[in-house]
Amino acid sequence: MLAVTVVVAMTTLPFALSRSLLVLFFGVTVYVPALLIAMVALIFWRVRERQVSRRIVTFIAAIVIVPTAFGLYTVVTQHRDEITFSSWEFANRDVLRSFMTRDDIIREWDARGFAGNANDSYLVAAHDIGIMSTNEATKWARGRGEAVDCEIVDVQKMREAMYIFTTDECVLKS
Repeated sequence: MLAVTVVVAMTTLPFALSRSLLVLFFGVTVYVPALLIAMVALIFWRVRERQVSRRIVTFIAAIVIVPTAFGLYTVVTQHRDEITFSSWEFANRDVLRSFMTRDDIIREWDARGFAGNANDSYLVAAHDIGIMSTNEATKWARGRGEAVDCEIVDVQKMREAMYIFTTDECVLKS
């Protein structure tokens, strides 16, 4: 049962960390039904056994595993950027060192959109000020010479002087 729990957790994480429409579609149409079918099949397989203790353990595990998978998915999607930033930071320490003293866009972080609407996110180093609002972030971007109509619609602080800025239908220049 522990192996099944680990497999479910490890296969849930890629779905939770992705923003791809294809991954979402695959998850809803293939992964979730396959998980439920596997749990039902496991219960029926164990019901045929004569040992009551195995039946009870399997039933309890099935009751625990499915909600755990959905709970894990929910928690990871809510903290997706923080989790992704932590792993990116670990793998790109040399890039972060080069931005320790200068303010600039480090890299494009994420892009998502559908039917003409697009949100672009950028990982930004901003040391001079403590940016906590979208107005401050927009002023920061305009101070760098960005387009006047380019507005920051979301700001997430990743760590000291590191932010993720999200724009609405506007591309920032590195």
